[in-house]
Amino acid sequence: MKRLKKYLFILLLFIMPNIDAQLNEFMVQSYYLGKDGAQWFNTNNPQDYFTNLANNKVNSINFDFWSFMSSKSILSYYNMAKVAGLNTIVSELWSRHDGYNPNNPIGILGVLSDTNKYNIKGYCITDEPFNNNDYNDVSYIPPFSELIKNFDSSLLRYANLYLYQTNDIYYSEDYIQNYINLTKSNLLSFDCYPTSSDSIDTFFKTLYTFGLKSTSNSIPFIYVLTPINLIKDYYSNPPNDNLKNATSLSKIRYCIYSALTYGAKGISYWPGFDWGNVNNWSFNFTYNGTDREKLVSLHQNLISHSAELLSLNFASVYHVDNTTTIGGVTDEEIHDFCTWQYFPSDRYANAIFWNTTTPVCDVYNHCLPSELVISFMTDKNGKIYY
Repeated sequence: MKRLKKYLFILLLFIMPNIDAQLNEFMVQSYYLGKDGAQWFNTNNPQDYFTNLANNKVNSINFDFWSFMSSKSILSYYNMAKVAGLNTIVSELWSRHDGYNPNNPIGILGVLSDTNKYNIKGYCITDEPFNNNDYNDVSYIPPFSELIKNFDSSLLRYANLYLYQTNDIYYSEDYIQNYINLTKSNLLSFDCYPTSSDSIDTFFKTLYTFGLKSTSNSIPFIYVLTPINLIKDYYSNPPNDNLKNATSLSKIRYCIYSALTYGAKGISYWPGFDWGNVNNWSFNFTYNGTDREKLVSLHQNLISHSAELLSLNFASVYHVDNTTTIGGVTDEEIHDFCTWQYFPSDRYANAIFWNTTTPVCDVYNHCLPSELVISFMTDKNGKIYY
């Protein structure tokens, strides 16, 4: 087992929440498919699904994620989510292939805005947007985003983005900035599964881009991870029984702590924390030993520190080494300016570590662990955190 990178994330000062943030609580989200999820709309026993929803709350999941379907059943589901104490993000309210119809969506938004029945907090307009097989084209999203904004600007509105694996920082930054400018989204989201694939080595570069654009545009970002051990098993046909075995606690922590280090304001489990579904086959994740309980404790800790986490803006990050990862790749790619050689010249490092009241090991000697990563963040008052 390769060693887990360690992250130093210490809050030095009391932090007031950022009143301008679109999120009011750190998001711990699960894509919900549930037991026999694909057949949910044909069942006569909704109690099973309410139980699964309630289990999400027990697992310290505070946001549920479900695609919209034009049926009374889905409205019953959204109501059960509210009764279970969950916030709901509605996905695919309009298919990525549907044309813009300004009349029908208004009616749907009106129905779902009934807070006595539902607890809808926002809409994921589409997943991994593309148009005519072009992942760079997000031009069809703005009408839907604008519709949601005009209906209720407090609702979250976003698409879960997909970035090609690339070392071109300008491509990634330009793509995300273009998306923000066009869609006026108030939440950023992306998926990346570095511990479940042998081909992903730009995880930290992608995190840096989202952290940078999140700060410069004052838009929080969330990160979508997976408990699937090997992503190729998900796409096997017939479904591979290995899907039932969740990946290790260390790998999931690796993904979560990495996202936190770059300023994430939420995490989302795909295809779910407890249950997943592939090719109409539902499966319950099996975690090793007490791994589930430890993750639940981590969820609780993140949610309980929402005010602090939501108030911080990502500034910079430095890796002592990039050769030790827990994924399938030998080296985890990081930007050159995020390597340790630039740490001594960082203005935030100078403000903290060259202060004699903050004793640390000399950054030039070799006593620092190779797994160490230090990130710096600021609040709206300019106070520094690491």
